[in-house]
Amino acid sequence: MTILLFVVSLIATLFVPAVQDWVKSFFQSQKSSSSAQAIGTTPTVAQLPISTSTARTQPPSTPTGKAANNDTGAAGPGVGAAGKVPQQTAPTSEYLSDLDPIEGDNRVKVATLENNGLQTTYAHGLRTQKALTEYTFEYNIAGGFQYFHATIGIDITAPSGSTVEFEVYLDGSSVGDYTLGTNTTQDIQIPVTGHGQVKLYTTLVHNAGESAAAVWGNAEYTND
Repeated sequence: MTILLFVVSLIATLFVPAVQDWVKSFFQSQKSSSSAQAIGTTPTVAQLPISTSTARTQPPSTPTGKAANNDTGAAGPGVGAAGKVPQQTAPTSEYLSDLDPIEGDNRVKVATLENNGLQTTYAHGLRTQKALTEYTFEYNIAGGFQYFHATIGIDITAPSGSTVEFEVYLDGSSVGDYTLGTNTTQDIQIPVTGHGQVKLYTTLVHNAGESAAAVWGNAEYTND
């Protein structure tokens, strides 16, 4: 009996501390594993949900087809409602001396007429040659114009008492006939709508000693 107790006491002395150390080590390992699992489930910054209620920091873009800073959406200056640039307005008049004639020499443009002692110089006239008793200017009628206008008379270089006949033809038909002497002028305006050509014909009716130059002062196509 004494021997049995001795053996039990020896076994307890040798193995109990080892068992205690194993149990302690086992529980520590279980605790460490649980802590590691708890740490592993903590959400990272990348996993955190992103809020969709963040306030807008930039103004909304301008809607297509509407000008910025323009609540009405009106088009800019010089642009029509359909986005087209308006066409330029056609000229209201055009001097025949600036056009190429079908017949006649229009290089002499400046001439002076006298009416009851009052002299007027025309910078865009048609002046005939003195040496000729008959003279013709002929032009195509510029599109879009309604009238032919001129101030007719005899150049002041002609001797007093001379007489000249002025005739206007549209497409070969006479539409105006005027006979004037020196110191006299006349304004004429003839409708040309629907016609293609105008002929200005002059004849020296009476020559008082020297040749006389006939003048179509500021001859022009016009809408007035």
